[in-house]
Amino acid sequence: MARTGLDAKAARIILISLGMMVTCVLCGCPGATKSTLLSKPLPIVTETSFVHAETGVSFSPVIDGFRRVGILQYDQEGRDISVGYDFTDGRDIIVATVYVYPAPKVHSMGSPANVVAEARWRLIEGHFQRVKHGVVRVHPDAVLKSEEPAYLNFNGKRLTGLLARYEYEDVLAGVRSPVTSEMYLFQWNEWFIKFRNTYTQGSTDRVQPSIHSFMDAIEPSN
Repeated sequence: MARTGLDAKAARIILISLGMMVTCVLCGCPGATKSTLLSKPLPIVTETSFVHAETGVSFSPVIDGFRRVGILQYDQEGRDISVGYDFTDGRDIIVATVYVYPAPKVHSMGSPANVVAEARWRLIEGHFQRVKHGVVRVHPDAVLKSEEPAYLNFNGKRLTGLLARYEYEDVLAGVRSPVTSEMYLFQWNEWFIKFRNTYTQGSTDRVQPSIHSFMDAIEPSN
């Protein structure tokens, strides 16, 4: 019995070690689509739908009442972009920005599906923390009010991601006022899809249907 117990313990150690090594290899792989960042964002001007070339994600001039107000390209290859939209219904104003950019590539190397899924989720969690730090760096007065799982209907799939909701003061529609700002992060294949939605504090319940309808309407054009 003692020998059996020792073997079982050793087996567990080996399995844990192998799992850690596999996860480290999976998470440490560089992205297959590297980008060369520009010194400053490049505005893209078009009156028609803008399509992110490598994913096919399409950004129409108007999506569910949200009007496109700007497109920025952050790298030479056009893989890292953001598209800004504004929404108003006479009562509420929402400033929304959608980001699409490369995520680190995960190589399966014959690993079980659950190991690959865990590696992908660790990538999302790690990047989520970096994005959160970015929010506080730009808005030092930002207070994190909630952090929770989030879901996005995208290209026939239901993606699971993360949501951080902040409160701080910012200029909205030309007036400095208390705002709520949400940051959603999802991963689709080898791409991150991020949403930033900012609106007047106290209107969260009222604006959520419009926000989620807009987010779900972002789709590849093919």
